[in-house]
Amino acid sequence: MRQSDKDQLCKLFNEKHWKAPWDAQTLIVRVRQDTSKFSKHLQALLSADQLKSRYEVVAEAIHEVYEQGCTVRNKKAAQSRHLFAGLYRTEDVFSGTVEYFVYPKQPRKRQLKQIEVQHEDNFYPLIEERPGWYEPMEWLIGENELGKGAKYRVHASEILDDLILPQRDFWILISDPQNAESAAYASWGTPQLGETFILLCQRELLSQLELLQSEHLLKWNRQWQGDHWIELHECMVISPAWHGVFIENLALKDALQPSIHLSVSFSGGLRVPSLGAWLVDHAPQVTIFGFYPQAELKITRLAANSEIIFEKSQDTNIPIVVDFPTPGEYLVEATYAGESSERLIQIVDWDKLSITEPRHREMLSIGDEQICGSVIAHSGK
Repeated sequence: MRQSDKDQLCKLFNEKHWKAPWDAQTLIVRVRQDTSKFSKHLQALLSADQLKSRYEVVAEAIHEVYEQGCTVRNKKAAQSRHLFAGLYRTEDVFSGTVEYFVYPKQPRKRQLKQIEVQHEDNFYPLIEERPGWYEPMEWLIGENELGKGAKYRVHASEILDDLILPQRDFWILISDPQNAESAAYASWGTPQLGETFILLCQRELLSQLELLQSEHLLKWNRQWQGDHWIELHECMVISPAWHGVFIENLALKDALQPSIHLSVSFSGGLRVPSLGAWLVDHAPQVTIFGFYPQAELKITRLAANSEIIFEKSQDTNIPIVVDFPTPGEYLVEATYAGESSERLIQIVDWDKLSITEPRHREMLSIGDEQICGSVIAHSGK
């Protein structure tokens, strides 16, 4: 983003007296509602056609300007004193009980260690879970926090004041990108084409979603209703024809409207989550999701001498079996009508497996004994 673009954004923020701790998605919707005074370059950057392929990148860039407080040019920008959180959802497979947790995001370009968050009278350390995220906080959040947002005091930090769960009227929750077999859903990002997700939203948004459903843009299979919030399960975007449809909640439409027409997906096989790879002879099936009936699929083994192992026209939205002959990295590409999508996949041999200590142990206490899997330990009471 150009410096002149940042200056124009700062001018808007100051004129509107915007100081609320909004997250990136909330902020970009408000910015897009008032672009008349922006330059043609910035207006084009925020237009629907330009924005659709890089929505999250542009939103984060604008949010970074907002959080830095619009300092004078050539002076060092102030660092945000807020830490923002997403939403983490779990469901008990036996009882069906759904629970939500605060899911802290790691700030960009900053390393934070030994930070604690206060909830009521207790203090909880921030522990890195994966790139970009800390482990979910241990306390549950309910409909009140979902509707109004929440702010938690940060301790043991000279650069942060609080952890903020933003006030939102909907959340899009996708399955774990690193472990699709887990029962966890969270606000990890935008769903991929062909990917089902959970849409958690306030009850009053249901009529707008039903409009999208009636226009055959969005589908879902079942829903759960609370007092003020509902969950739509197995949601999927099923059409690219969104331009002639309008709903009141612009943020909801922006979040759901597809930005691409093709994507590559892997499913099944024996996956090694710690390596982000699959075991040799147990590779996943490959699916090209798209709004076209067919696409060209090409798979190349990346090595000193690159070798194309598969090249063929394939029907979209149908999984196919591909033979990845040897361990290594492969580039999977789908193309049609000038649009393309690609993903890397790694195949590893069995000798790459290693025993990993569990990060969390679920203990069952029976009398003086504690049981964890096949391990029985005396509690010493």
